[in-house]
Amino acid sequence: MLRGGKSYVSARPAFATDAKRLLVCTGTAVSIFTTSTGLQISSLEGHNASVTSVIVVPGNKALSFCWTASVDGTIRYWDFAVAELMKTIDIKMPIFSMVVPSTMGQPVKEHKKMIFRLFRPSGKFFGIRYKRKLHIWRVPAIDSKLMIAKNITLHHTRNFNVLAFHPTQTIVAADDTSGRILIWTGFGKGIFSDGGKLMKGRSMNNEDERDGVRGDDNAHASSTWHWHGAGISVLSFSSDGAYLYSGGMEGVFVVWQLDTGKKKFLQISCADNQIHILKMPSMEILKSISGIKVQRYTTEYAGKFAFDHTDGLVALCTENYRIQFYSLFDDREMSEVKMCLLFN
Repeated sequence: MLRGGKSYVSARPAFATDAKRLLVCTGTAVSIFTTSTGLQISSLEGHNASVTSVIVVPGNKALSFCWTASVDGTIRYWDFAVAELMKTIDIKMPIFSMVVPSTMGQPVKEHKKMIFRLFRPSGKFFGIRYKRKLHIWRVPAIDSKLMIAKNITLHHTRNFNVLAFHPTQTIVAADDTSGRILIWTGFGKGIFSDGGKLMKGRSMNNEDERDGVRGDDNAHASSTWHWHGAGISVLSFSSDGAYLYSGGMEGVFVVWQLDTGKKKFLQISCADNQIHILKMPSMEILKSISGIKVQRYTTEYAGKFAFDHTDGLVALCTENYRIQFYSLFDDREMSEVKMCLLFN
């Protein structure tokens, strides 16, 4: 029996430290692609259920280690340069997401109803979005004597979807169900930095001096950006912290300049089971990795295909009057052509 095709967009992918490889959760495995050709070169196999997270351990570009998590209840540590399993941790309960503080090197699993995000370069903070609140903790240092981490809560009038931390500054961004992006700057300085007394000589409880901050929320200022018409599924800062990236259900990728709020757009979507590698901040598409493209809308051609037994090639109807040729032998897209409609 020939089988092929997998979802490439069920979880967030991860670049290797040298950016020459891309790790993608594909069912019960992690597929590894080269970013130069978009071809798969190896895979990490060992989980017994869907892989929900893959995180590359930062550090020396010559090293290639990563953590993976799965709903099979295990967290696994790999040397993905040779596709070798190094360590397995059995949590004995489904894991839906995971983060790894870079300073600690140990994974943190996710409760089913809460989402964690960390400062990736420093690992100093992690946060949970739960309904209309953001809970942020400062991660104690490894040699700290504190048993309980300090924390703050930021409030909003709508439920949050995703959140992201700035890589170097105390800035956190989150979006709500209406598509608005809220950005808090200087969060937690009254608690995390100076014992909760003063912030640069100003009381943290003076609302007039804290633009946009609600009530007693601990932040210097809060601003709101709005372009997306519905909830956002992707929110992330650039590695240098100069830009904020957002992607919504309308299939548009937005690059925001953090210091000015100016934005650029790229109409692009992963709903057709494609991963696009972009050059930032110009948003040039360098390479696309395509799985089998399933039609999102019902048409007279939906679900129909042709199969060549000799070459293991499948021809499928996709969106916008296109036909995809997919190899079951190589388990990859070979090409895609667009049909022309002729009217007499």
